[in-house]
Amino acid sequence: MADKYIFKIGNLINKFDLIHEYKNNQHYHVFYSQVVQQSSISVAEALKSFKTLDKKYKRGQLTYKPRLPKYRKSGLALVTYPKQALKLVENRIRVPLGNTVKRWFNISDFCLKMPSN
Repeated sequence: MADKYIFKIGNLINKFDLIHEYKNNQHYHVFYSQVVQQSSISVAEALKSFKTLDKKYKRGQLTYKPRLPKYRKSGLALVTYPKQALKLVENRIRVPLGNTVKRWFNISDFCLKMPSN
């Protein structure tokens, strides 16, 4: 979604614009809001880095041509939960889900066993 902006207007949007754009998307509400915000910030930072490297390449300061970040089209994806969102409950880590998941499936969270190491 974010890459369409770089090509349509030739500019990168900032991370807060990206977060605001997602708030109108139904998929945003499936995840815990802090997770989507963190993911949006990561995408915006990756695109900003690409733009910086692309400028250096065009000036001849880089020998390789940078490419846009690639993201998986299917399969598992990395999701970052901020520490304040995770809670320790009876030696398990409680991972919260978004309100939409709670409404659709009546599931507000899931728990993971604490690592033994």
